[in-house]
Amino acid sequence: MSANRTRTTLFAALTVICAGFAGALASSPARAEGVEIEGMAAAPYSSGLFSGRADEKTRQQVLLLAEYDALGRYAANFSMAKFKLYQGVEHDIKAHIEDYISQPTVVDEGYRKTESKYFIVIRTTINTNRLEAELNGAPDHGGVAQAMPQRKIAISFLFVARSTSSVKSFNDRVTSVEVNSEDKSAKQSQGLHGGSAKFSSSYQDTTVHTTGGNTVRQADQVTYVVSSPEDMNASMSQVFSDNGFDVYDYRDVSAQCGGAKPETMYQAFSSSDILSRELRKSAFDAAKQCSVNTFATGTLDVGLQDTDPVTGQKRVYVSVRAQLNDLSGPLPRVLASVGPVQYSGLGPDQQVAGRNALLTAASEAAKEISNQLRSKGLN
Repeated sequence: MSANRTRTTLFAALTVICAGFAGALASSPARAEGVEIEGMAAAPYSSGLFSGRADEKTRQQVLLLAEYDALGRYAANFSMAKFKLYQGVEHDIKAHIEDYISQPTVVDEGYRKTESKYFIVIRTTINTNRLEAELNGAPDHGGVAQAMPQRKIAISFLFVARSTSSVKSFNDRVTSVEVNSEDKSAKQSQGLHGGSAKFSSSYQDTTVHTTGGNTVRQADQVTYVVSSPEDMNASMSQVFSDNGFDVYDYRDVSAQCGGAKPETMYQAFSSSDILSRELRKSAFDAAKQCSVNTFATGTLDVGLQDTDPVTGQKRVYVSVRAQLNDLSGPLPRVLASVGPVQYSGLGPDQQVAGRNALLTAASEAAKEISNQLRSKGLN
């Protein structure tokens, strides 16, 4: 066989293989972003004499119950506000459960003779995007929220990302107290015997030592490097906007209505978890002046880097804490609060992992605030 013919044959074979691989990819459905979870269900069933497998009708019923169980296990991790929204649409979701979970894989099934039940264990993927979209459009059915007056929420917020720059530790301060007391006593006697005098004496010296004191421990003084990443703010703004809230950039609020400058508030968060009374009042007054009826503040603390044991990538945790205040009354009132809750991000290096963790933490904090507002009938 000639060299040219050999090359032609190999090229044709590779073309067929590549075409088959491309066809397989084209025929495979795109996998929606989601969370993998297991579900289990069982139902009464009388096994036949020679078969431990249920009839198809019973099997499909148990399989559906297992899908419901998987959905319920996922929903069990919701916050109280989010679960309340889920309860309002649970019936509709179960009626079209195929839209919210992938085709389940049966992990185990069989007949339990001791219980006379047929069981199925499945593994499936929850379509989180589809479920979140359903919850975002869910009306509240709690009764309490419907009795509250509806009003449009206008939000301005200031969140800062912080990483530790220095930690100042203090030695324990020990105060010791020692008290010494002495007890001295003497005894003497004298008498006459045979015309001569006799004298006897005794002396006792007792010393008691009493010690005590206290130890004072002072918390470490932590200093942070503070930043306000634009992508983090954009992520939160998108979540608030998608939930139907009007969002106003605090930089505009500060410039137009005379509030404390963002840089001043960043500096305050570099050494404290809370704003001073003066800065807080300045920001709230400016928001009121600009007809913004809610104001949120929060910190996202970036932790140290480690390695994810599953993927081998760099992993960074971010702890988020947030609070949203209602400014419509004479005094600020807490409408929603988050955390502290931790979220992680993965990446090829610390910078990418930290950025992914910040985006996740910011987005989840905004979602939780939105859920708490909507569970109260506010939008």
